[in-house]
Amino acid sequence: MKYDVGDRIGSYQLLYLCGEGAYGRVFLARNVLTQHQVALKLLPLSAKVTARELQGLKNYRECRHPNLLQIHHIDQAEGVLYYTMDAADNLAGTGGGYEPDTLAARLAHRKSLPAGEVAKMAAELLEGLDCLHRRNLLHRDIKPDNILWVDGRATLADIGLTTDSRNASLVGTPGFMSGELLSGKRPANREDDLYALGKVIYCALTGCAVCDYPHYPQSVTISEAAPLIRAYTAACRSPSTVKSSQEMKRLLTAPAETVARRRGGAWRWAAGLLLPAAAAAAVFFLSWKTEKRPVEARSAAVPVPPAESTVAAASLPEPLPGGALPVTELELLYRNRTSGQVKALLARAERAEEMLDREAVEKLGELNVHEMTAETSRMVRGLILKAREEHWREDPLCRLARKEEQVKAFLAGRRSGGEADVRAFLALLNERDSLVRTCMKLNDDKR
Repeated sequence: MKYDVGDRIGSYQLLYLCGEGAYGRVFLARNVLTQHQVALKLLPLSAKVTARELQGLKNYRECRHPNLLQIHHIDQAEGVLYYTMDAADNLAGTGGGYEPDTLAARLAHRKSLPAGEVAKMAAELLEGLDCLHRRNLLHRDIKPDNILWVDGRATLADIGLTTDSRNASLVGTPGFMSGELLSGKRPANREDDLYALGKVIYCALTGCAVCDYPHYPQSVTISEAAPLIRAYTAACRSPSTVKSSQEMKRLLTAPAETVARRRGGAWRWAAGLLLPAAAAAAVFFLSWKTEKRPVEARSAAVPVPPAESTVAAASLPEPLPGGALPVTELELLYRNRTSGQVKALLARAERAEEMLDREAVEKLGELNVHEMTAETSRMVRGLILKAREEHWREDPLCRLARKEEQVKAFLAGRRSGGEADVRAFLALLNERDSLVRTCMKLNDDKR
């Protein structure tokens, strides 16, 4: 039997459909005897789905924590397994209707959350995770849809994939799973829950999709976000430098003096951390894209470092005296992001620019100035140079070459770690990434 809004199952009447997935549906329900409202999950009674969900419930039964969703009743009826749990707060308010207060819903309404709200959410979720991990359990599916607020507390939900850490299989949501886990290099462990939470923090803080990591939009204020950036960058490295929920919580709650030195130190620390993340963004895109379709056939054999190893290569910086980041550090970051594929694309762009210059010089050399008046000669020369300029502006490879020159000039001339410098650097990287995508798309279309 398929249950829907208005139906009754056991002593529960189904009020609203909150969501549905591949295996089940979740309703807001009311106990007709006590009038207590709960969330009720319905699953078909199939051997595979039921066994996995029941095992998750059994694993979870001893976990009683205010930041973990509490299970109240488990039963079955007419072809379905169902259980009740805490209902999420109503995001719709008192105006009628019901919308569960999940992180996914908050981001849909507001795009991103303030740093203080994200920090509070992360701290509360880490408390719940610590309770799970101390019992050798893994959640395995931390993502915005599975984070909700109950009585104003951030709470981990959807415990159907919860399992013992000693025999955890490969399950989860792509984007919130580490490269090491997806590649089968090791079995799942608690670091994978922390990795997923790091990605959740990134999405909540920036408003970006998880696939955009580690891109940081210029429109988002970052002056108060240094501890959050530090925590999610450390958790999402490969290999991770965060081994427990307590370690991640310490990163989020580091005393002010360890994050800031002198006036403006908090910003400069965040700037130092954002630079490797921003530089890694270009490599993340290129590595993912060129693994399937190399920019040039001769560069296809060059190994592509995964995005996470690029982040790991740029070590987490400590605050420096005066807060300034040395130019040599930026040069290191630049070298770290220039993989074989990146170099091949930039070399191709440089060759395109050189070829255009050479063609313009040849055209100018072919002019028979003896058969032209001075005015005609000037006009023709002007047309040739104008055509070259227009080609520079329109040809993606030439534009990429020029943008790369701007990036190099910026890195060579940078002398401070102030906010304006970091924003200018991020803007240049974003512009260059856009040109990289254009060049690679054109290359794909030609194939």
